[in-house]
Amino acid sequence: MALKDYLEEQRKIVINWMKDVRLVEKCQNVDGIKYLLHSFKAFDLSLLKQSTKSLPLMPNFIGVYVINLAINPQDQRFKNVLEAMIADNQYRLSIVNAISYFCGESNEITQHFIQLAIGYDNMNKPDSFLAVHQEMLKKQQDLVRHNQITLEKELCLNIAAIQEYATSKPIHVPVNVWNRLFEQLKALPEDDKQKLAEILQLPVVKLLPLQNTSVITELLDPLDSLKMRDRVSIYSLKLREILNKCSQNNDMGQFVQLLVNIQTCTTGKLNGIIHSYIFMNQGRELDERVIGKDAFKQEIVHFFKEELRRLREITLTDVLRKGLRFDQADPHDLHYLRGVIGGEIGLTQKDEILQIDMNSSGVNKILRSQTKQQLLDLFYQYYKVEDVVSRIHPLLNNGSIQISGSQNLTMSILNDYLQDTFDDGSETYRSEYVLLNDTGKPIGLMPAAAKKLLVLMGILEEKKQLRYHQIFP
Repeated sequence: MALKDYLEEQRKIVINWMKDVRLVEKCQNVDGIKYLLHSFKAFDLSLLKQSTKSLPLMPNFIGVYVINLAINPQDQRFKNVLEAMIADNQYRLSIVNAISYFCGESNEITQHFIQLAIGYDNMNKPDSFLAVHQEMLKKQQDLVRHNQITLEKELCLNIAAIQEYATSKPIHVPVNVWNRLFEQLKALPEDDKQKLAEILQLPVVKLLPLQNTSVITELLDPLDSLKMRDRVSIYSLKLREILNKCSQNNDMGQFVQLLVNIQTCTTGKLNGIIHSYIFMNQGRELDERVIGKDAFKQEIVHFFKEELRRLREITLTDVLRKGLRFDQADPHDLHYLRGVIGGEIGLTQKDEILQIDMNSSGVNKILRSQTKQQLLDLFYQYYKVEDVVSRIHPLLNNGSIQISGSQNLTMSILNDYLQDTFDDGSETYRSEYVLLNDTGKPIGLMPAAAKKLLVLMGILEEKKQLRYHQIFP
């Protein structure tokens, strides 16, 4: 076989790699294996073991990349390097043919690259999906001012807090975790599967193909990887948090719900992840009995910031439906809008490589005609200090954060933030901050307390601290 041409040390490396990736099991095409081994003679095999190293854009290695993509579709590097090389017209057809040969014509990966090739062939057309994607990326780089609109005389939004999400670090979750949860699902007794099917109104067997859906698995770290990526998309962050909780809590119900949302979400599989994340966190109680004082204090801040990130996602819909007067918030319009201004409002990470939307040719032309500044100004029409306070204040009084006597840890933490909730030298609550019952016991916080809390958390700030702002009376 082709291995006889290798030096002894190189042969050992190749054989160990073949065992690690289960090459013979996954790639049953003998000619393909021979071709791969022939190509490997000039290839630095150590690159395959180093998940953080980029791969060279070498046409001689197209076969190596294609076969590795076919047998290990979870490794995003092979997809990225082929996507970069397919931009060159002289390699485009050979890449598509090779992927089709090794992955199968109907395979999701093959269809993705066929669509990408068609997109490059039509790049000169202004409405092609790649032209729209490039237009979005170009606008993303434009410098803008954060022109806030508010009736508040003293407070404004802290822009640094809004953009904070861009520095979030992902949880390390390799594809193994995803696969392990699927194996647990498959191993459930038939009675349990039947009960799940009745509850979900969907047979469990219909969910199993999602295990190998590359648009989902590529959001995770490579199989058996010990390292995590420095930057991932918002979808990846959310998926990692969900899977981490499912795995830690052995929560098969939550995992199945995630699969159902991915499978049935009308706006696409990725949005199914976001829906699952929101559903998982709705109504969450901060349990001071199991969280230490400092950790609980941090959790309160995290709780509010996550709530406001969800509000900003919802506000994108307001920009389309109310600001631009669209009949509906089309998912492709949302993808474009998030791509243009997402980095300014903490919805995409800094330097994030945005996914190409193969259907972006349908993005509304009115939306495309807007500059980044115009879209950001529209966003701030619907995301104001008043909107933030209105979102947070009810949470202080709906049971998410309990308000009772001073022995209650939550009340103590709120007092750590709001030192003047008591009058100086007395034990009387200030009525502008604390809502009292007939006996003088605290039963909730007033909007003024919510504002002060948000200022002390750094979510709002005094106007004199903001470099740029606009006030519309």
